[in-house]
Amino acid sequence: MADVQMAPQVNHPSIGDGLDTQARNQEEMEKIVSDLGRRLSTRIDKVELESRGIWRDPEGSPQREKDKESAREKLAAKIGQRPSKVDLKLRNILRVESSDSLTGSSSHLEKASSIAERSQHIKSCLKKRPDRSELMARNIMKGGDLASSATKQQEADCPTRSDLVASLDAKIRSRPAPDDPDIQKVIFCETVEVMPTFRKSEYSRKPDPTATFRKLTPQLKVSIREELNAFKKTEMVVHEESLRNTCFH
Repeated sequence: MADVQMAPQVNHPSIGDGLDTQARNQEEMEKIVSDLGRRLSTRIDKVELESRGIWRDPEGSPQREKDKESAREKLAAKIGQRPSKVDLKLRNILRVESSDSLTGSSSHLEKASSIAERSQHIKSCLKKRPDRSELMARNIMKGGDLASSATKQQEADCPTRSDLVASLDAKIRSRPAPDDPDIQKVIFCETVEVMPTFRKSEYSRKPDPTATFRKLTPQLKVSIREELNAFKKTEMVVHEESLRNTCFH
């Protein structure tokens, strides 16, 4: 018998599988749409973005043009207020080089006006200053040359050689001699000096009510007593005959 060859089996998609795939695709699409709608609902408003400086108007918007115009006006005002180069050189802010020339008519006028203002200011300052007699009356300036007076004061303060020799001779004469006895006599005064005192009604011997010992707590008293006893036992020097009289609290 001849061999019979079987044809290979091909699995064709059924109608049910196609419906399931379509349902899944539709669910995924609905999920994407819902997620996108949720994100769009939570996004920040345009006004808030502008207030934060995150979003700006496009170039052609009227607000943008208005801002640019105001910025240009501010810049022009600042440039108009700045001083010229000649004025800066006259104020010694810019250094004048030898190659620079200030021969213009405006430069001459500005320089002349500046010099006139400075001279007027200096004259007014000189008029306001006090004269020599007033300074001497206030003891601000002394008569004569200040340098010479300072030199004289220094010379007066420094002792001379003769003064040093005289002082040394006086100390040598007043020193005790080796033959002088070392015994010193104690002289008592025979008179009694009585000093005035206060009556008992004029002062009070009562302790201060705000004294520190009134604020001591029992625990602090115990610690102070222990510290005092330890000091008496270990650190305080006591004569051997007085040991029996040493009191410990």
